[in-house]
Amino acid sequence: MKYKISIVNYPLSIIIILFFALPAKAQVTIGKDAIPHSFSLLELRADKVNGGLRLPQLTTDQITAIGATLLGNPSDALDAKGLVVYDTSLDCLDFWNGATWISLCASTCQAPKLGPISSTQDCNGVIGRNGYIYFSVDPVPNVTYKWTLPSGWDIIGEGSGNSISVKLNNVAVGSYTISVTVTNSCGMESDKSTYDIDVVGGIADPC
Repeated sequence: MKYKISIVNYPLSIIIILFFALPAKAQVTIGKDAIPHSFSLLELRADKVNGGLRLPQLTTDQITAIGATLLGNPSDALDAKGLVVYDTSLDCLDFWNGATWISLCASTCQAPKLGPISSTQDCNGVIGRNGYIYFSVDPVPNVTYKWTLPSGWDIIGEGSGNSISVKLNNVAVGSYTISVTVTNSCGMESDKSTYDIDVVGGIADPC
């Protein structure tokens, strides 16, 4: 069924009651006495062009936190496709594509900047050939991370964020380089950050 509702001057409580009183599959027009078009589930109309739809106003950090929560539950991440918010930090609309936030400010988008890699569990740039090590970079909002590791250096877990845990599997003694880049929603990639480390033989932890 199609419903027309004029609620421009109604109190918020009345609007909420009207929404829940309507059948779940109804088509609704709000703001003007008119039947919604066949292609619309919800239409917002006004006799005078003096207002619009205001989306949730969130900072970049808040939006990033929502994305992290969604990724913690893959089914929620997929169900949330099309979620739209306004980023007050960047003055831009963002929408969720099921895996990451996409910025609608592509025309003004710039390549993201990435800081240096830091690590723990090594000894001044040295680690045993069967050791464990943790790498991280400062987080950058609304980007995807790409870590590049030598053969035999295996990421423990997903390894898709700004920090990774790594296990060495009897790798050869020598010098190695770890690297990471980030790509933003505009498809622009940062400069590569690298970390040099030497592997010594015979022990897991040379310290």
